Amino acid sequence: MVISRRQVMQAALFSLSTLSILSALGLAAPSQAEEKVWLQAHELFATTSRQVQAREVVFEFEVPPLHALERQNFRFLAAPNVIERVIYPPLSPKQKPGHTQYLQKVRIRVLLAKGQGHSGQVTAIAQGCNLDLDICFPPFQHVHTLKWP
Repeated sequence: MVISRRQVMQAALFSLSTLSILSALGLAAPSQAEEKVWLQAHELFATTSRQVQAREVVFEFEVPPLHALERQNFRFLAAPNVIERVIYPPLSPKQKPGHTQYLQKVRIRVLLAKGQGHSGQVTAIAQGCNLDLDICFPPFQHVHTLKWP
């Protein structure tokens, strides 16, 4: 299920305004769990990348409990003829039937094409979901700058 950015913003504004009113009245204080819901997707699904060889970049995505990364929503972008192929790990075995999700830390390898050495960047785009709330965050991206010997 994909929720529009507008729906996410409306729900967030309603929840935050309600919480603000209750907090102002001294009736509620946000718990750490409630505050974590409102983290940005790129903060929640912490992403790192490193170039392990001249022709390979590894992207690692953290997946917090009760969250998932949607396999079908991964994209890797670069200048033409830079990416040879992307190697995805097997999907999590504990997922719902019909879903293609990673439920724990995922490591994706991006193999670069042979050639003169590429300059530029490889951009990873991913989308994560909160399984408890049954909502998906807007896609987020992580940019890796290529380094050549």
